[in-house]
This record gives sequence, structure tokens and C-alpha cells, in this order.
Amino acid sequence: MKVNMNMKYVPSFLLVILLGGSALLASCSEDLNNPKYQSVPPTVADIEFKSLGADPATVRVGDKFVITVKQSAFGNLLDKTTYTWTLNRTDCFTQVSKNPQEVIYSSYEFANPTDTLVALQAGSFKVTFKGEYRTYGQTLNWSQAHGTGYTTNFSDNNGKVTYQLLGSGVTKYVVNAEKTFNVWESAE
Repeated sequence: MKVNMNMKYVPSFLLVILLGGSALLASCSEDLNNPKYQSVPPTVADIEFKSLGADPATVRVGDKFVITVKQSAFGNLLDKTTYTWTLNRTDCFTQVSKNPQEVIYSSYEFANPTDTLVALQAGSFKVTFKGEYRTYGQTLNWSQAHGTGYTTNFSDNNGKVTYQLLGSGVTKYVVNAEKTFNVWESAE
């Protein structure tokens, strides 16, 4: 008889565990659609070039100028971020900032990535920005919408940006943006 009494309590105990587990799973699946828990990369709208010389809109030989990756939407739940800048002709520029740059990407430190250069030669050049953003939220919704990545062109069709989701377990977004720009002869 002792065994029968214990058997009455075992199904009740299992029922409590199963109901609790179901509630936990249901609450987790609801959070999949909650933006608060989703890691998403920033959305890049353009790369801008601003001269610190006499005319901000025109980069000339000898000018120090700032390259800025303009974000139209900031990322969410990202950490351990690294920015790397490359040029198709490194001999034509002096890079003022350090490369690569490790930055904090959080809701308190949103900023458009920048780099500062000095132009040494006139011509048409291409700059490439690479941002690597480690995720610490869920990425399921992003991967369902975009797979492992996608590419879009800038509105002026003078550049593009590619978004990729890499890794399993520890994942990261890699954002590659590139744009061509002109450096003009010195005005002197």
C-alpha cells in the first residue's frame, strides 16, 4: 500500500513540473518578438566625407578630412565592437586615427563611426569600413528575415553596405560599407 500512495503523488508532481516548464517555454517564445531582447546590427545610410579645410564639401590635397559612417538606425544588444578602415590606395593618405579601433557600442555610447585622414594626392579613391559587432541578444528574427546576410546600395549608387550574421553559439554581425570619393588638387 505504501507504493500506491507514492504513485498518487508522482503524477501530481510531474503535472506541476510539466505545467511550470510549459509556462517557461511560452514566456521565452513571447520574448522572441520583443525588440528589447533582439540583437540587431546598425543600419548604414551612407558614408560622408567632410573636409576640415576651407570648403567642408570638397576634399583637397593637403586637407585633413573626416570620414563618417552615417547610421539611419542604431544597433541593439551589441558588444565588443571593432571598426576597421581600409583604402584602395594607402600611399595617397596619412591616417590620423588608430586602425582598427575597438569601441563600446551601447545605448549610452551611440555614435557614428569616424576616421580622420590627410589627403596626399588627387584622384578617385574607395574607402571600406568594416564593423564587427558581437551579439548578446537573440538573433533568430533577424536571421529569419535576412538569412545569413544581405546587401543594399546607397541612395546615390556610389557605394553599398553588406550585413552578415556569422558564428554559432557566440555570434557577431559584420557590416561592410564601401564608397568611392574624389580628392581634388589644392586650391593654391
